[in-house]
Parts: sequence; C-alpha cells; structure tokens
Amino acid sequence: MTATTARRRRPEQVRAALLEEAARSFAAKGFGGSRTAEIAASAGASESTLFAHFPTKADLFAAATLEPFVAFATGMERLTAARRDVVDRDLVDRDEDVVLRYIRDLYDHVVANRDAIRTLLALSHDPDSDVLVAAAQQRFHGLLADLTGVAREWADATGRDIPRLDLRVRTAFAMIVAIALYGSWFVPADTGFGRDTIIRELAGVVLRGAVTTERAPELPG
Repeated sequence: MTATTARRRRPEQVRAALLEEAARSFAAKGFGGSRTAEIAASAGASESTLFAHFPTKADLFAAATLEPFVAFATGMERLTAARRDVVDRDLVDRDEDVVLRYIRDLYDHVVANRDAIRTLLALSHDPDSDVLVAAAQQRFHGLLADLTGVAREWADATGRDIPRLDLRVRTAFAMIVAIALYGSWFVPADTGFGRDTIIRELAGVVLRGAVTTERAPELPG
C-alpha cells in the first residue's frame, strides 16, 4: 500500500492502520527499535500523516497499547446504559448475561491485541522507558477507575452493596487479561477447552466471587 492509497481512505481508517502497524512494530522491535517512518510506510501513509494523528512517538505507543482497553470500556458504558433502561422498566434481571458479555468482550479484545499489550508489559521492566511506562500506567489506572464507575452504577441500579468493589473489578480484570494473554500457558490446547468454555468458566468465577455481596474470608492468623 502506498501513501497515495492512504489519501483515499478516511482519516479514521488511516489512523487504525497506523495503530495496527505500530502495535506490530513495538511488539517485534520494542519502543527504541521501532521507527515511525517504517511504521507509516507499512500502513501506507507518510510519516507526516502519522505525526498529524500522533504528535510524538510516545503518543503513538500509548494509543497502540491502550486504545483496545479504551474501546472495551466504551462498550461497557453502552452496555450499562442499556441495562439501566431494562432495570427502569422492571424487567427480569439477567446478571449472567451481563457478566458473560463483559468477559467475552474483554477476552476477545485482549486476544485481538496481544502484541500491543505484551509490548507494554515488556517495557515495564525496561529502566530506559520509565517515563513512558509511567504515563501509560497513569492512563491505564484512569481506565480502571472508569470501569469501576461503570460497575458501581450497575451495582446501584440492581440494589447491590458489593464490598471492596474497586478491588474486585481490578482482580477480575487482571484474571481475564492473564488468561486471554497467556492462554497457551494456563489452558493449553491439549486440555480440550475452547474459547466459549473458558469464557463461561471465567463468568462463573466472577459471578460467585466478584459480584457477590458476601465479604471475602479472613486470612487465618
């Protein structure tokens, strides 16, 4: 694809192509080894077009690694709004459906963006990338806070007083991301468990743990 072809695409299409190529490059070469000119060329765009969308290489990295989660959070906000309408009409609660959709969407988002997420995790151990990683972590913490807000709105709408909801959201999020990111380690192919089975079992864990109103057991002394 050439820069000429890129000019025929809509801006959001060019941006998506840049992010896709950036995720590949960062995963293969790391932040320091990736070149914006090469990323732009692979996406069929000019380097000036890349910088029109992302003012700095750090901005490009943050977008490539975190936007999949942002897209997921936006979807959860829409789902919560839809559920609010259902609750307001006094229809039957479907907690299982809500949790299954939450886990399915997060699981699929992580699987589809493994390269970008692994790059972010790898850079967290690189002392030369401390500033970059700190900025990404700050944005990620803001995202988790947003997701906690979505969960709290859902809990309030359904009359649930869930203890330590913030921690439970983070714990459930980490569990789902770990399984999706390193599934071949935790659930190898020879176990015979496919995507749908894994998602259903994750939903069972969350329903019986994260969204229960019961408190966690105390640690023995």
